[in-house]
Amino acid sequence: MNNHEHWQQVFANKSAQQMSWSQSADDATFLAFKRLGLPMSAHIVEAGCGISEWSAKALDDGYQHLTLIDISKRALEHLMKEHKNRQLENQACRYLELDLSVADSHKLSDLQNSVDCWIDRAVFHFMTSRAEKLNYINKLSSCLKKQGTVVLATFSENGPEKCSNLPVQRYSHEQLLQFLETSEFGAFKCLDHWQQEHTTPWGAPQSFNWWIIQRL
Repeated sequence: MNNHEHWQQVFANKSAQQMSWSQSADDATFLAFKRLGLPMSAHIVEAGCGISEWSAKALDDGYQHLTLIDISKRALEHLMKEHKNRQLENQACRYLELDLSVADSHKLSDLQNSVDCWIDRAVFHFMTSRAEKLNYINKLSSCLKKQGTVVLATFSENGPEKCSNLPVQRYSHEQLLQFLETSEFGAFKCLDHWQQEHTTPWGAPQSFNWWIIQRL
């Protein structure tokens, strides 16, 4: 089973509340994002959006220019239906089916240097080979404006070794910044970082590291 088939199956069989990463709309992601103080016109990418409540919360708060990226068409269709049912859909909200770990980036050509904020809560840590990681960082770097920001979370060095039955790459604060320094896709500056102990819906602890990073 390839990655696309895996995630199609995950989103076919589970609700948002059954996912290990399930949180309320006012979760750590949104709280970190709000700290940036971006205008409502800001172009925001949610990478690996899945079926989370984040985009609905952002649209409801007045942010209009969203690009929601996921490998699963089923997840994106769920969000489109949810947004329509809640009367949150708009022409400036895009739903983009894309595997961020592969080299092909033609679907992102019109996003180059247009993104103010790139949000990734635990997608990057599924990139386990150097090639996958560089493909992802290349996409992020090409889309993000100079001085644009990244809100990023991965399992910490003390976090689980697998998620959704897939292996993950855990990162300490230093390991993540070292990788960015050697990625050759531009300079980045860490504005803030912290660790979070997330509790899954069934009560299991998961240790995450968070970063707010600026592209220079």
